Amino acid sequence: MRPIYLSAIVFMFCINGVVSQTKVNDPKLDEFAIFFISALQSKDINNLLALKPTPIIWRAALPEETQFLTDDQLLNQVINSEKFITDFNNIMESAKKSKINLDDLYYIGALYGENAVENKLLGISLKYEYKGKEIIFAVSLLRYNSNFYLSEILMSYDIFSRNYLGK
Repeated sequence: MRPIYLSAIVFMFCINGVVSQTKVNDPKLDEFAIFFISALQSKDINNLLALKPTPIIWRAALPEETQFLTDDQLLNQVINSEKFITDFNNIMESAKKSKINLDDLYYIGALYGENAVENKLLGISLKYEYKGKEIIFAVSLLRYNSNFYLSEILMSYDIFSRNYLGK
């Protein structure tokens, strides 16, 4: 498999999984979701990057998909990609534009997408509440050794006006 395709594969499987979903009762996922919102509340992209898998974890979880990638390629194309930076900035801009205080978001649950790559890459909707309204972040997560790692933020543009102001 060619290196450039890893992020495309992750995206295709995970976005398909977000379409039809099942409620999740997984303490490790709940823990991840709390870390995710805490990272956003900090407004520091480095805290969000800390939730991503290292090249070692990527290789262990998806050996075939990463075998042709160098560590630098994993870091630049998958972990700290331009898309990831744009997604973070989109979320921050949407919060500012919609006058959302990120500190007032709290976690209420998650939904698994039905599709996954060997049950390792999952499309998940993380649900938070903000002043009585539901805010949903569609993400793809890598599950490895019962832990969850952020692969991608699937939807970020105008996230709060689509989720909050539209309801």
